[in-house]
Amino acid sequence: MLVVEQFLPGCPDAAFSIAGPDLDVLWSTARRPALSLAVWCRRPRPVELAALLDQAPFCVAVEGHATTVTTRLAAALPGPAPGALIEDMHGLAMVFGLLSGSTRLRLRLEGLIEAGCPRFHTDQVALRLLCTYAGPGTEWLALGGGGPAAAALPQDDAELPAGLVPHTLAPWDVALLKGERWPGLTQGGCIHRSPRQRGGDEQRIVFCIDEIMGDQE
Repeated sequence: MLVVEQFLPGCPDAAFSIAGPDLDVLWSTARRPALSLAVWCRRPRPVELAALLDQAPFCVAVEGHATTVTTRLAAALPGPAPGALIEDMHGLAMVFGLLSGSTRLRLRLEGLIEAGCPRFHTDQVALRLLCTYAGPGTEWLALGGGGPAAAALPQDDAELPAGLVPHTLAPWDVALLKGERWPGLTQGGCIHRSPRQRGGDEQRIVFCIDEIMGDQE
């Protein structure tokens, strides 16, 4: 198993991000307090998403128990979704529930035709799962400092500090991003954004999971 770790300048003892081809890499978020991002690198699966992309733009969000919330999400979509997609989202919800220790989750599936969050930012959550099923993936920076550092970044990539290059998640990659509410995170939440529009047809299908803080089933 090839696992890649990335370190921030001046922080040789605490990795900022970790990526690998096995599910186990996601558990690093709990075992390693300083880690801000873990990526499970998966091969895209042969799931036909054209019919769902035809319904874009849409945004469907539901809340519920980890074992049943995906069924509610599927029922609320603007059109039928492939069974393999529903099965994958259910599996990710179960994994996220175990990782976060939460029984109740908030799921969101979006069909996007433009950048949803074009500026670099951090999330006001403890932990978030992101998976782009179609289109370009989320972009992130190996940069500490959390929200204040994100707010200070220029909008033009050409003006980013030397050596600071956005990384892009691949379709079907599963990313766990720590947010500003993760207890004791010293480097701040993971700084990320929606991919920049580069012209042409760049429709996306993006899946997001958050825990519901302080809520009980």
